[in-house]
Amino acid sequence: MKRFSTQTRRLSVVGLAFVLLAFVGLGGCKTERKSQGQRPNSQAVEDAQKNVAAEPGADQHVRPQKPPLGGRIEPNVVKAQKVVNQLTNYSMSIAAKKGESPADLEALKGELRSQFGLNWPNDPWGNSYIYEKGEGLKFVIFSAGKDKKAGTEDDIRTTN
Repeated sequence: MKRFSTQTRRLSVVGLAFVLLAFVGLGGCKTERKSQGQRPNSQAVEDAQKNVAAEPGADQHVRPQKPPLGGRIEPNVVKAQKVVNQLTNYSMSIAAKKGESPADLEALKGELRSQFGLNWPNDPWGNSYIYEKGEGLKFVIFSAGKDKKAGTEDDIRTTN
């Protein structure tokens, strides 16, 4: 029995050594790494650009795309919607921690300032975003929009 276990140990050691050598590269796993963490030289970059430019339709990935909206600044409605969404997310976090939504706009402003270091912003038309508390965790944050009147068609809102 002792003889069998010695042979088994020898075979295990030999097998383990073979596996290790194979992974180190002396007889088994030979893989070629294309990138060794080096930056390509400028000639290689120029050659790659020429090859891409020579392929029809491939230049779409090389040339910078036009900015959205033809290079114009994003519309105020888009800006306002983004801010409404962000304020809603922050307010949802506050409501979840407290177990209910803040009582009014002043309470929400205080919580935003203390928890996140944020001040309540104005919308792109210069008006304060509007906060209305609902039941429990429910609330609404919105912008009165371009006409500056709450409750009209151009209001920018989200509800939770």
